[in-house]
Amino acid sequence: VKFYAGRARASGNRDVFEVFDSVGQLCGAFMDPASCWQQTQPAFDPSSPLQYDQRIALLRVLALNIQGSIEALGSAMAMPGPPLGLGRLGPIFGDIVSAMVSSD
Repeated sequence: VKFYAGRARASGNRDVFEVFDSVGQLCGAFMDPASCWQQTQPAFDPSSPLQYDQRIALLRVLALNIQGSIEALGSAMAMPGPPLGLGRLGPIFGDIVSAMVSSD
């Protein structure tokens, strides 16, 4: 989160950003989405002790994690077997949408 917020964000190198984005996506592919969601929930709370740029950085991390989960789910769907639907993302999507709607 620190990399995506404040001065680090302003002085960041494009190549380093691409690496951090790839790492965020890979983490999303392997981590449980519910765990990612639990760790990034404070970004949606206006009374959070996090500064605004830190909250935005958490949203970026969450988006990258979800993107990685979706890419992993897409590759799993290409395999034969029963339909997976939203996979492990299903239980948290409703909570994320609710948090987005009620957030500032």
